[in-house]
Amino acid sequence: MRIFFYLLLLLLTSCTYIPDKEIEVAIIERHPYEEFFSVPYYLEYNYDNEIKKLYLSDGQKKVKIKVKRGETTVIKATPFEVATPILGGCYRIGNDKVTLKEKEGKLAHALLEAFYYNHECIKVINYDALLTELLPSFDMISFIKEITEGRFKGFKALDKVKFNIVDLPSGYWYSANSDSINLNFTNTGEKQKYKMELYPGLYSYYNPERKMRFVIEVLEDGRIYSQMKN
Repeated sequence: MRIFFYLLLLLLTSCTYIPDKEIEVAIIERHPYEEFFSVPYYLEYNYDNEIKKLYLSDGQKKVKIKVKRGETTVIKATPFEVATPILGGCYRIGNDKVTLKEKEGKLAHALLEAFYYNHECIKVINYDALLTELLPSFDMISFIKEITEGRFKGFKALDKVKFNIVDLPSGYWYSANSDSINLNFTNTGEKQKYKMELYPGLYSYYNPERKMRFVIEVLEDGRIYSQMKN
């Protein structure tokens, strides 16, 4: 009788088991700084009840990962050390390949943050429905709270913040973010400034002659923090 019970248990387990699926994750958007130095990425994605992290080698733009066949898998790629922009995408049931895009980066980041609070809601999230309503910038704290509590009704828009960038060291500063212009400061003896309007987020500019980066963080409350890095 005991043997029969174990055989029945094994049969039921084998009937409900759904094997993993291997998919390809691809980065096709070329990072602006790759003209000057290598920009490796690391991936983060949900698998079962955990967040997996995978580092890509220099120049590696494709990788294969295992996903759960019956679950939504959100994937984001962050350029190592440069930190911006984040790329995002999602495995939908039936797909064999996911292409990561900058315009989906913040959404993917927010969903993976929400995953820490509520695994199950992200596993069944309708990613395509969110994409149809996605805004250029949204209140991420409200989004995470509402998604994890099951009462999300729409994205809350954030306005751009106006400020000036004044007197950077001379030279051409390349923006890492597609929604921010490049900056060119010259030795004219006069103060130079750029009037900027940026959504809350992290922005990076690189000067190849000086081998320096200028990083700006725009907060939702309008505060601006900046830092120069070698």
